[in-house]
Amino acid sequence: MDKFVSMEIFVAVVEAGSLTAAAERFDLSSAMVGKHTYSRARNPAHDKVAHAHDASSKPGGDQPL
Repeated sequence: MDKFVSMEIFVAVVEAGSLTAAAERFDLSSAMVGKHTYSRARNPAHDKVAHAHDASSKPGGDQPL
């Protein structure tokens, strides 16, 4: 899932006060909005972990000593 879209959807849920209202705004099902919202709220550290993994796995990335 695109993390920026997930963040936008998460904010829309908070502003609207419901998954259904946010779903209508983005023309998505409530279930899909729930998946976006759950993925953002469940593991906020995921982005940092994924970024650290990407940097270490690319050529020229940070190498362990």
